[in-house]
Amino acid sequence: MQNLMEVKFYTTGKVAYSIDDNILMNAEMLALSMYAKLNEERSDILSNLEESRTSYEE
Repeated sequence: MQNLMEVKFYTTGKVAYSIDDNILMNAEMLALSMYAKLNEERSDILSNLEESRTSYEE
């Protein structure tokens, strides 16, 4: 959940003040890469759910 909030902040928010832009960029890249990995890991689960829902509807 924390990662999702970080990604939302980095993609829609504005930085008001930063002491070190390198630290900010590293934190942003880490959050976005973790979010990408999460999406990759759950893609199989979501596709399996979609397939099982389709088979139940038939």
